[in-house]
Amino acid sequence: MVRQSIHRFTALCCLGILAACAADSPPIGPKLTVNSQLRPATLDAPDVMASAVAGSLGRGEEDLLVRLENKLPGFGGLYIANGEVRIYMKRSAQSASVVRDQLVTFYSTHPNPRVREAVANLNRATVLPADYSLSELIAIENRVASSPVVLPGWIGTGASITRNRVVVMFKDSSSLAVGLQRMESIGVPLAALSPMVVPEIRTSSGYFITGYRPTGGGLQIRTENDTREPGIWGTDPKNGNPFYYTFSSTCSLGFNVRTQSGAEYFMTAGHCEVEYAGVNGATGDTAIQASRQSGGLIGTYVYNPPYDEGSSCPFNPATLTNFDFCTNADVALGTYLSGVTHVRKVGTSTYGGVNGYPGQITINNFWSINGVLSPEYVDSVMHHDAAKSGRTTGTTSGPIIFTVGPVSALICFSRADQVCNSRYILLRNATTVQAVSDAGDSGAPVFTGNPGTGAPYAAIGILLAGSHASSYPCTSCTFALARWDQIEARLGLGSLLPQTN
Repeated sequence: MVRQSIHRFTALCCLGILAACAADSPPIGPKLTVNSQLRPATLDAPDVMASAVAGSLGRGEEDLLVRLENKLPGFGGLYIANGEVRIYMKRSAQSASVVRDQLVTFYSTHPNPRVREAVANLNRATVLPADYSLSELIAIENRVASSPVVLPGWIGTGASITRNRVVVMFKDSSSLAVGLQRMESIGVPLAALSPMVVPEIRTSSGYFITGYRPTGGGLQIRTENDTREPGIWGTDPKNGNPFYYTFSSTCSLGFNVRTQSGAEYFMTAGHCEVEYAGVNGATGDTAIQASRQSGGLIGTYVYNPPYDEGSSCPFNPATLTNFDFCTNADVALGTYLSGVTHVRKVGTSTYGGVNGYPGQITINNFWSINGVLSPEYVDSVMHHDAAKSGRTTGTTSGPIIFTVGPVSALICFSRADQVCNSRYILLRNATTVQAVSDAGDSGAPVFTGNPGTGAPYAAIGILLAGSHASSYPCTSCTFALARWDQIEARLGLGSLLPQTN
Protein backbone atom coordinates (compact mmCIF):
# COMPACT_ATOMS: atom_id res chain seq x y z
CA MET A 1 0.00 0.00 0.00
CA VAL A 2 1.32 3.47 -0.85
CA ARG A 3 1.06 5.87 2.05
CA GLN A 4 -0.25 9.28 1.09
CA SER A 5 -1.65 12.34 2.82
CA ILE A 6 -3.24 15.41 1.24
CA HIS A 7 -4.22 18.09 3.75
CA ARG A 8 -6.52 16.14 6.11
CA PHE A 9 -6.26 12.88 4.14
CA THR A 10 -4.02 10.21 5.66
CA ALA A 11 -3.05 6.59 5.18
CA LEU A 12 -4.44 4.19 7.75
CA CYS A 13 -2.40 1.76 9.77
CA CYS A 14 -4.52 -1.33 10.29
CA LEU A 15 -4.36 -5.06 9.71
CA GLY A 16 -7.53 -6.83 8.54
CA ILE A 17 -8.99 -10.28 9.14
CA LEU A 18 -12.12 -11.96 7.78
CA ALA A 19 -13.63 -15.17 9.13
CA ALA A 20 -16.64 -17.43 8.65
CA CYS A 21 -18.65 -19.09 11.39
CA ALA A 22 -17.28 -22.42 12.52
CA ALA A 23 -19.17 -25.67 12.46
CA ASP A 24 -19.26 -27.74 15.65
CA SER A 25 -17.51 -30.59 13.85
CA PRO A 26 -15.29 -30.75 10.75
CA PRO A 27 -16.82 -31.52 7.35
CA ILE A 28 -16.62 -35.09 6.15
CA GLY A 29 -14.09 -35.52 3.33
CA PRO A 30 -11.62 -37.96 1.82
CA LYS A 31 -9.73 -39.81 4.51
CA LEU A 32 -5.94 -39.62 4.44
CA THR A 33 -3.89 -42.38 6.01
CA VAL A 34 -2.13 -41.17 9.15
CA ASN A 35 1.65 -41.45 9.17
CA SER A 36 2.16 -44.28 11.63
CA GLN A 37 5.69 -43.06 12.38
CA LEU A 38 4.45 -39.73 13.75
CA ARG A 39 3.27 -39.45 17.35
CA PRO A 40 -0.38 -38.44 17.76
CA ALA A 41 -0.53 -34.79 18.83
CA THR A 42 -2.37 -35.64 22.03
CA LEU A 43 0.70 -37.53 23.28
CA ASP A 44 2.52 -34.18 23.51
CA ALA A 45 0.18 -33.11 26.32
CA PRO A 46 2.69 -33.98 29.12
CA ASP A 47 5.13 -31.46 27.62
CA VAL A 48 2.41 -28.80 27.73
CA MET A 49 1.72 -29.73 31.34
CA ALA A 50 5.40 -29.53 32.29
CA SER A 51 5.68 -26.04 30.77
CA ALA A 52 2.62 -24.85 32.70
CA VAL A 53 3.90 -26.25 36.00
CA ALA A 54 7.31 -24.64 35.36
CA GLY A 55 5.62 -21.30 34.65
CA SER A 56 6.82 -21.10 31.04
CA LEU A 57 3.65 -21.89 29.06
CA GLY A 58 2.88 -18.18 28.60
CA ARG A 59 -0.87 -18.42 27.90
CA GLY A 60 -2.15 -16.21 30.71
CA GLU A 61 -5.27 -17.58 32.40
CA GLU A 62 -4.90 -20.93 30.64
CA ASP A 63 -1.61 -21.46 32.51
CA LEU A 64 -3.64 -21.66 35.72
CA LEU A 65 -6.14 -24.05 34.17
CA VAL A 66 -3.43 -26.42 32.91
CA ARG A 67 -1.84 -26.38 36.37
CA LEU A 68 -5.24 -27.37 37.72
CA GLU A 69 -5.30 -30.26 35.26
CA ASN A 70 -2.00 -31.39 36.76
CA LYS A 71 -3.86 -31.91 40.05
CA LEU A 72 -7.03 -33.12 38.35
CA PRO A 73 -6.10 -35.45 35.44
CA GLY A 74 -8.55 -35.27 32.54
CA PHE A 75 -9.71 -31.71 33.30
CA GLY A 76 -10.84 -30.04 30.07
CA GLY A 77 -11.93 -26.62 31.33
CA LEU A 78 -15.07 -25.12 32.83
CA TYR A 79 -17.71 -22.57 31.98
CA ILE A 80 -20.91 -21.13 33.46
CA ALA A 81 -24.39 -21.65 31.99
CA ASN A 82 -27.50 -20.10 33.54
CA GLY A 83 -25.49 -19.26 36.63
CA GLU A 84 -24.30 -22.84 37.14
CA VAL A 85 -20.74 -24.09 36.72
CA ARG A 86 -20.12 -26.83 34.13
CA ILE A 87 -16.88 -28.81 34.31
CA TYR A 88 -15.36 -30.76 31.41
CA MET A 89 -13.72 -34.01 32.56
CA LYS A 90 -12.46 -36.96 30.58
CA ARG A 91 -13.44 -40.36 31.95
CA SER A 92 -11.82 -40.54 35.36
CA ALA A 93 -11.71 -42.79 38.38
CA GLN A 94 -12.34 -39.73 40.52
CA SER A 95 -15.90 -39.10 41.64
CA ALA A 96 -17.80 -35.89 40.87
CA SER A 97 -17.54 -34.87 44.53
CA VAL A 98 -13.74 -35.16 44.44
CA VAL A 99 -13.63 -33.10 41.24
CA ARG A 100 -15.76 -30.39 42.85
CA ASP A 101 -13.64 -30.34 46.01
CA GLN A 102 -10.44 -29.94 43.98
CA LEU A 103 -11.94 -27.02 42.07
CA VAL A 104 -13.21 -25.32 45.25
CA THR A 105 -9.72 -25.51 46.74
CA PHE A 106 -8.07 -24.28 43.55
CA TYR A 107 -10.36 -21.31 42.92
CA SER A 108 -10.50 -20.16 46.55
CA THR A 109 -7.11 -18.49 45.96
CA HIS A 110 -7.65 -17.28 42.39
CA PRO A 111 -6.00 -13.84 41.99
CA ASN A 112 -9.10 -12.24 40.44
CA PRO A 113 -11.88 -11.55 42.99
CA ARG A 114 -14.48 -11.50 40.21
CA VAL A 115 -13.57 -15.06 39.29
CA ARG A 116 -13.74 -16.19 42.93
CA GLU A 117 -17.22 -14.67 43.20
CA ALA A 118 -18.45 -16.17 39.91
CA VAL A 119 -17.49 -19.74 40.81
CA ALA A 120 -18.64 -19.56 44.41
CA ASN A 121 -21.15 -22.40 43.81
CA LEU A 122 -18.55 -24.89 42.57
CA ASN A 123 -19.69 -27.38 45.20
CA ARG A 124 -22.86 -27.79 43.09
CA ALA A 125 -21.10 -27.88 39.70
CA THR A 126 -22.18 -30.32 37.00
CA VAL A 127 -19.46 -32.57 35.59
CA LEU A 128 -19.73 -33.09 31.82
CA PRO A 129 -17.89 -35.70 29.72
CA ALA A 130 -14.96 -34.22 27.79
CA ASP A 131 -13.39 -35.60 24.63
CA TYR A 132 -10.05 -33.90 25.36
CA SER A 133 -8.20 -32.49 28.33
CA LEU A 134 -7.03 -28.88 28.13
CA SER A 135 -3.37 -29.89 27.76
CA GLU A 136 -4.36 -32.16 24.86
CA LEU A 137 -6.17 -29.29 23.12
CA ILE A 138 -3.12 -27.06 23.48
CA ALA A 139 -0.87 -29.89 22.24
CA ILE A 140 -3.07 -30.23 19.14
CA GLU A 141 -2.92 -26.45 18.61
CA ASN A 142 0.87 -26.57 18.88
CA ARG A 143 1.12 -29.43 16.36
CA VAL A 144 -0.91 -27.47 13.81
CA ALA A 145 1.07 -24.26 14.41
CA SER A 146 4.39 -26.11 13.97
CA SER A 147 3.27 -28.36 11.12
CA PRO A 148 6.07 -30.34 9.39
CA VAL A 149 4.02 -30.25 6.16
CA VAL A 150 2.70 -27.25 4.25
CA LEU A 151 -0.82 -26.22 5.26
CA PRO A 152 -1.69 -23.86 2.37
CA GLY A 153 -3.83 -20.91 3.36
CA TRP A 154 -3.40 -21.39 7.13
CA ILE A 155 -4.34 -18.26 9.09
CA GLY A 156 -4.53 -19.19 12.79
CA THR A 157 -5.29 -21.78 15.47
CA GLY A 158 -6.50 -21.68 19.07
CA ALA A 159 -8.05 -23.88 21.75
CA SER A 160 -11.67 -23.10 22.65
CA ILE A 161 -12.47 -24.04 26.24
CA THR A 162 -16.23 -23.66 25.87
CA ARG A 163 -16.29 -25.96 22.80
CA ASN A 164 -13.65 -28.42 24.07
CA ARG A 165 -12.23 -28.17 20.56
CA VAL A 166 -9.38 -26.53 18.62
CA VAL A 167 -10.36 -23.80 16.15
CA VAL A 168 -8.39 -23.92 12.88
CA MET A 169 -8.62 -21.04 10.39
CA PHE A 170 -7.83 -21.17 6.64
CA LYS A 171 -8.25 -18.47 3.99
CA ASP A 172 -10.67 -20.41 1.75
CA SER A 173 -12.64 -23.66 1.63
CA SER A 174 -10.25 -25.42 -0.75
CA SER A 175 -7.28 -24.66 1.51
CA LEU A 176 -9.31 -25.91 4.47
CA ALA A 177 -10.08 -29.21 2.71
CA VAL A 178 -6.39 -29.78 1.94
CA GLY A 179 -5.45 -28.63 5.43
CA LEU A 180 -7.76 -31.14 7.13
CA GLN A 181 -6.21 -34.01 5.21
CA ARG A 182 -2.67 -32.87 5.93
CA MET A 183 -3.37 -32.18 9.59
CA GLU A 184 -4.68 -35.70 9.98
CA SER A 185 -1.51 -37.00 8.31
CA ILE A 186 0.64 -35.33 11.00
CA GLY A 187 -1.21 -36.80 13.96
CA VAL A 188 -4.01 -34.28 14.47
CA PRO A 189 -7.40 -35.86 15.29
CA LEU A 190 -9.99 -34.25 13.01
CA ALA A 191 -12.71 -34.82 15.60
CA ALA A 192 -10.90 -32.32 17.83
CA LEU A 193 -11.14 -29.50 15.27
CA SER A 194 -13.64 -26.70 14.74
CA PRO A 195 -12.77 -25.34 11.26
CA MET A 196 -13.30 -21.79 9.96
CA VAL A 197 -12.73 -19.99 6.67
CA VAL A 198 -10.73 -16.79 7.33
CA PRO A 199 -9.49 -14.85 4.25
CA GLU A 200 -5.96 -13.52 4.47
CA ILE A 201 -5.22 -10.48 6.60
CA ARG A 202 -4.39 -7.31 4.71
CA THR A 203 -3.81 -3.56 5.09
CA SER A 204 -5.85 -0.58 3.78
CA SER A 205 -6.11 3.22 3.73
CA GLY A 206 -8.75 5.82 4.56
CA TYR A 207 -9.46 9.36 5.77
CA PHE A 208 -8.61 11.44 8.81
CA ILE A 209 -11.97 12.59 10.09
CA THR A 210 -12.16 12.60 13.89
CA GLY A 211 -12.13 15.69 16.11
CA TYR A 212 -12.79 15.14 19.81
CA ARG A 213 -11.43 16.20 23.19
CA PRO A 214 -10.46 15.07 25.76
CA THR A 215 -8.36 12.17 24.51
CA GLY A 216 -9.85 8.82 25.44
CA GLY A 217 -9.97 5.19 24.36
CA GLY A 218 -11.25 4.57 20.84
CA LEU A 219 -10.39 7.93 19.30
CA GLN A 220 -8.26 8.40 16.24
CA ILE A 221 -4.55 9.20 16.49
CA ARG A 222 -2.19 10.05 13.64
CA THR A 223 1.55 9.32 13.57
CA GLU A 224 3.71 11.98 11.97
CA ASN A 225 7.34 13.21 11.95
CA ASP A 226 8.46 15.79 9.40
CA THR A 227 12.11 15.18 10.30
CA ARG A 228 11.88 11.47 9.60
CA GLU A 229 9.55 11.83 6.61
CA PRO A 230 9.62 15.38 5.17
CA GLY A 231 6.45 16.62 3.53
CA ILE A 232 6.15 18.51 0.26
CA TRP A 233 4.81 21.90 -0.84
CA GLY A 234 1.83 21.84 -3.14
CA THR A 235 -1.42 23.63 -3.86
CA ASP A 236 -4.51 23.45 -1.68
CA PRO A 237 -7.28 22.17 -4.01
CA LYS A 238 -9.88 24.17 -2.07
CA ASN A 239 -8.47 27.64 -2.59
CA GLY A 240 -5.39 27.31 -4.80
CA ASN A 241 -3.06 28.60 -2.05
CA PRO A 242 0.33 27.02 -1.35
CA PHE A 243 0.00 24.21 1.18
CA TYR A 244 2.47 21.92 2.97
CA TYR A 245 1.47 18.26 2.60
CA THR A 246 2.60 15.84 5.33
CA PHE A 247 2.92 12.07 5.31
CA SER A 248 1.29 10.21 8.17
CA SER A 249 -0.32 6.99 9.36
CA THR A 250 -3.54 6.63 11.34
CA CYS A 251 -4.79 4.22 14.03
CA SER A 252 -7.02 4.31 17.10
CA LEU A 253 -5.97 5.24 20.60
CA GLY A 254 -6.37 2.24 22.91
CA PHE A 255 -6.39 2.86 26.66
CA ASN A 256 -4.77 5.54 28.75
CA VAL A 257 -2.83 3.69 31.45
CA ARG A 258 -0.90 4.40 34.64
CA THR A 259 1.96 2.36 36.05
CA GLN A 260 2.11 1.52 39.75
CA SER A 261 4.77 4.24 40.07
CA GLY A 262 2.32 6.80 38.69
CA ALA A 263 3.64 7.28 35.14
CA GLU A 264 0.91 8.02 32.56
CA TYR A 265 0.93 6.68 28.97
CA PHE A 266 -1.34 6.29 25.95
CA MET A 267 -1.51 2.83 24.35
CA THR A 268 -1.99 1.70 20.74
CA ALA A 269 -0.83 -1.06 18.39
CA GLY A 270 2.93 -1.13 17.81
CA HIS A 271 2.58 -1.52 14.04
CA CYS A 272 1.00 1.94 13.90
CA GLU A 273 4.45 3.38 14.64
CA VAL A 274 6.48 0.62 12.94
CA GLU A 275 4.67 0.95 9.60
CA TYR A 276 4.90 4.73 9.57
CA ALA A 277 8.62 4.80 10.33
CA GLY A 278 9.55 1.70 8.35
CA VAL A 279 11.71 0.74 11.34
CA ASN A 280 11.22 -2.31 13.58
CA GLY A 281 10.76 -1.01 17.13
CA ALA A 282 10.61 2.65 16.07
CA THR A 283 10.04 5.33 18.73
CA GLY A 284 10.25 9.11 18.86
CA ASP A 285 7.55 9.99 16.35
CA THR A 286 4.72 12.35 17.19
CA ALA A 287 1.12 11.35 17.90
CA ILE A 288 -1.54 13.80 16.73
CA GLN A 289 -5.27 13.83 17.37
CA ALA A 290 -7.66 15.90 15.31
CA SER A 291 -8.90 18.80 17.35
CA ARG A 292 -11.11 21.81 17.12
CA GLN A 293 -8.03 23.56 18.45
CA SER A 294 -4.96 24.28 16.32
CA GLY A 295 -2.26 21.64 16.03
CA GLY A 296 -3.63 18.61 17.79
CA LEU A 297 -0.28 17.31 19.10
CA ILE A 298 -0.81 14.92 22.00
CA GLY A 299 2.50 13.16 22.64
CA THR A 300 5.48 11.05 21.58
CA TYR A 301 6.00 7.28 21.23
CA VAL A 302 8.47 6.09 23.87
CA TYR A 303 7.96 2.29 24.22
CA ASN A 304 7.67 0.02 21.19
CA PRO A 305 9.45 -3.32 21.72
CA PRO A 306 10.85 -4.55 18.37
CA TYR A 307 9.42 -7.72 16.85
CA ASP A 308 11.52 -10.86 16.66
CA GLU A 309 12.63 -11.40 13.07
CA GLY A 310 13.41 -14.19 10.60
CA SER A 311 15.17 -17.19 12.13
CA SER A 312 14.04 -16.10 15.60
CA CYS A 313 10.45 -16.76 14.50
CA PRO A 314 8.79 -20.13 13.86
CA PHE A 315 7.91 -21.51 10.45
CA ASN A 316 4.69 -20.34 8.85
CA PRO A 317 2.58 -23.50 8.39
CA ALA A 318 1.26 -22.03 5.13
CA THR A 319 4.74 -21.79 3.58
CA LEU A 320 7.19 -23.66 5.86
CA THR A 321 9.42 -20.60 5.74
CA ASN A 322 10.11 -18.42 8.77
CA PHE A 323 7.67 -15.67 9.57
CA ASP A 324 9.28 -12.31 8.81
CA PHE A 325 8.23 -11.02 12.23
CA CYS A 326 6.62 -12.45 15.37
CA THR A 327 5.45 -10.99 18.68
CA ASN A 328 3.37 -11.87 21.73
CA ALA A 329 1.84 -8.40 21.85
CA ASP A 330 2.02 -5.78 19.10
CA VAL A 331 1.81 -2.79 21.44
CA ALA A 332 3.32 0.68 21.83
CA LEU A 333 3.12 3.35 24.53
CA GLY A 334 3.52 7.10 24.29
CA THR A 335 3.86 9.94 26.77
CA TYR A 336 1.50 12.90 26.70
CA LEU A 337 2.71 16.43 26.25
CA SER A 338 2.30 18.69 29.23
CA GLY A 339 -1.17 20.20 29.37
CA VAL A 340 -2.89 17.64 27.11
CA THR A 341 -6.14 16.47 28.71
CA HIS A 342 -6.54 12.70 28.84
CA VAL A 343 -8.96 10.44 30.63
CA ARG A 344 -8.81 6.73 31.44
CA LYS A 345 -12.21 6.12 29.90
CA VAL A 346 -13.45 4.56 26.68
CA GLY A 347 -15.73 6.22 24.14
CA THR A 348 -18.66 4.31 22.64
CA SER A 349 -20.84 4.87 19.57
CA THR A 350 -24.26 6.46 19.78
CA TYR A 351 -25.44 3.15 18.32
CA GLY A 352 -23.13 0.14 18.47
CA GLY A 353 -22.75 -2.39 15.67
CA VAL A 354 -23.77 -6.03 16.20
CA ASN A 355 -24.52 -9.02 13.95
CA GLY A 356 -22.06 -7.94 11.27
CA TYR A 357 -22.75 -4.19 11.20
CA PRO A 358 -20.43 -1.27 12.04
CA GLY A 359 -21.28 1.18 14.80
CA GLN A 360 -21.88 4.89 14.33
CA ILE A 361 -18.79 7.08 14.39
CA THR A 362 -20.55 9.64 16.58
CA ILE A 363 -19.62 9.22 20.25
CA ASN A 364 -22.37 8.66 22.78
CA ASN A 365 -20.23 9.22 25.87
CA PHE A 366 -17.00 8.34 27.65
CA TRP A 367 -17.39 5.56 30.20
CA SER A 368 -15.39 4.46 33.23
CA ILE A 369 -13.01 1.49 33.23
CA ASN A 370 -13.19 -0.49 36.47
CA GLY A 371 -10.66 -3.28 35.93
CA VAL A 372 -8.99 -5.81 33.62
CA LEU A 373 -10.47 -9.21 32.72
CA SER A 374 -9.04 -12.24 30.94
CA PRO A 375 -10.73 -13.44 27.72
CA GLU A 376 -11.26 -16.85 29.39
CA TYR A 377 -13.30 -15.26 32.17
CA VAL A 378 -15.28 -13.08 29.76
CA ASP A 379 -16.09 -16.03 27.48
CA SER A 380 -16.46 -19.01 29.80
CA VAL A 381 -17.77 -17.40 32.98
CA MET A 382 -19.51 -14.15 32.04
CA HIS A 383 -20.69 -15.31 28.59
CA HIS A 384 -20.18 -11.72 27.46
CA ASP A 385 -19.32 -10.52 24.01
CA ALA A 386 -16.13 -8.54 23.53
CA ALA A 387 -16.50 -4.99 22.20
CA LYS A 388 -14.12 -2.54 20.57
CA SER A 389 -14.33 1.18 19.81
CA GLY A 390 -12.30 2.27 16.79
CA ARG A 391 -12.03 5.39 14.63
CA THR A 392 -13.47 3.72 11.51
CA THR A 393 -16.30 1.38 12.53
CA GLY A 394 -17.07 2.80 15.96
CA THR A 395 -18.23 0.41 18.67
CA THR A 396 -18.86 -3.16 17.53
CA SER A 397 -19.20 -6.35 19.54
CA GLY A 398 -19.48 -10.11 19.15
CA PRO A 399 -18.58 -13.50 20.67
CA ILE A 400 -15.04 -14.66 21.38
CA ILE A 401 -13.96 -17.34 18.87
CA PHE A 402 -10.89 -18.49 20.79
CA THR A 403 -9.12 -16.95 23.76
CA VAL A 404 -5.46 -17.57 22.92
CA GLY A 405 -3.65 -18.87 19.84
CA PRO A 406 -1.36 -17.90 16.94
CA VAL A 407 -2.71 -15.74 14.10
CA SER A 408 -0.89 -15.03 10.83
CA ALA A 409 -1.11 -11.51 9.38
CA LEU A 410 0.30 -9.39 6.60
CA ILE A 411 2.10 -6.24 7.77
CA CYS A 412 3.02 -3.33 5.50
CA PHE A 413 6.79 -2.94 5.99
CA SER A 414 8.48 -0.64 5.25
CA ARG A 415 6.52 2.46 4.38
CA ALA A 416 9.23 5.04 5.05
CA ASP A 417 9.79 5.16 1.28
CA GLN A 418 6.00 5.33 0.69
CA VAL A 419 6.01 1.78 -0.69
CA CYS A 420 4.17 -1.06 1.03
CA ASN A 421 6.38 -4.14 1.25
CA SER A 422 4.10 -6.87 2.59
CA ARG A 423 5.60 -9.21 5.16
CA TYR A 424 4.13 -11.98 7.31
CA ILE A 425 3.89 -11.43 11.06
CA LEU A 426 2.83 -14.07 13.59
CA LEU A 427 0.64 -12.65 16.35
CA ARG A 428 1.29 -15.14 19.13
CA ASN A 429 -1.25 -15.76 21.90
CA ALA A 430 -3.90 -13.53 20.29
CA THR A 431 -7.63 -13.64 21.06
CA THR A 432 -10.10 -13.66 18.14
CA VAL A 433 -13.59 -12.09 18.21
CA GLN A 434 -16.41 -12.34 15.67
CA ALA A 435 -17.31 -8.69 14.99
CA VAL A 436 -16.78 -5.95 12.41
CA SER A 437 -13.69 -3.73 12.27
CA ASP A 438 -11.87 -2.03 9.42
CA ALA A 439 -8.90 0.05 8.34
CA GLY A 440 -7.81 2.46 11.05
CA ASP A 441 -9.25 0.46 13.97
CA SER A 442 -5.83 -0.95 14.89
CA GLY A 443 -4.94 -0.16 18.50
CA ALA A 444 -8.59 0.28 19.48
CA PRO A 445 -9.58 -0.60 23.06
CA VAL A 446 -11.27 -3.99 23.50
CA PHE A 447 -13.53 -4.22 26.55
CA THR A 448 -16.67 -5.74 28.03
CA GLY A 449 -19.45 -4.70 30.38
CA ASN A 450 -18.80 -5.48 34.05
CA PRO A 451 -20.97 -5.86 36.00
CA GLY A 452 -24.00 -6.52 33.80
CA THR A 453 -23.78 -5.66 30.11
CA GLY A 454 -23.16 -1.91 30.24
CA ALA A 455 -20.79 0.59 31.83
CA PRO A 456 -18.58 0.62 33.77
CA TYR A 457 -16.42 -1.44 31.45
CA ALA A 458 -13.47 -3.76 31.99
CA ALA A 459 -10.43 -3.79 29.68
CA ILE A 460 -9.50 -6.98 27.78
CA GLY A 461 -6.78 -5.76 25.38
CA ILE A 462 -6.26 -3.80 22.14
CA LEU A 463 -7.21 -4.61 18.56
CA LEU A 464 -4.37 -5.72 16.27
CA ALA A 465 -6.06 -7.04 13.12
CA GLY A 466 -9.47 -6.22 11.70
CA SER A 467 -11.68 -7.11 8.77
CA HIS A 468 -12.17 -5.07 5.62
CA ALA A 469 -15.79 -5.71 4.75
CA SER A 470 -16.88 -5.00 1.17
CA SER A 471 -20.50 -4.73 2.28
CA TYR A 472 -22.68 -5.03 5.39
CA PRO A 473 -23.84 -7.02 7.19
CA CYS A 474 -20.56 -8.94 7.37
CA THR A 475 -21.48 -11.74 9.76
CA SER A 476 -18.20 -13.53 8.99
CA CYS A 477 -15.98 -10.60 10.00
CA THR A 478 -13.58 -11.02 12.93
CA PHE A 479 -10.79 -9.15 14.67
CA ALA A 480 -7.73 -10.29 16.62
CA LEU A 481 -6.55 -8.60 19.80
CA ALA A 482 -3.57 -8.52 22.14
CA ARG A 483 -4.53 -9.80 25.60
CA TRP A 484 -3.76 -7.59 28.60
CA ASP A 485 -1.50 -10.20 30.25
CA GLN A 486 0.56 -10.44 27.06
CA ILE A 487 0.73 -6.63 26.77
CA GLU A 488 2.12 -6.27 30.30
CA ALA A 489 4.62 -9.09 29.77
CA ARG A 490 5.76 -7.57 26.48
CA LEU A 491 6.37 -4.08 27.85
CA GLY A 492 7.92 -5.19 31.16
CA LEU A 493 6.70 -2.12 33.08
CA GLY A 494 4.68 -4.06 35.64
CA SER A 495 0.92 -3.60 36.00
CA LEU A 496 -0.64 -1.14 33.57
CA LEU A 497 -3.79 0.25 35.17
CA PRO A 498 -6.54 1.51 32.86
CA GLN A 499 -8.95 1.96 35.76
CA THR A 500 -10.69 5.31 36.00
CA ASN A 501 -9.70 7.43 38.98
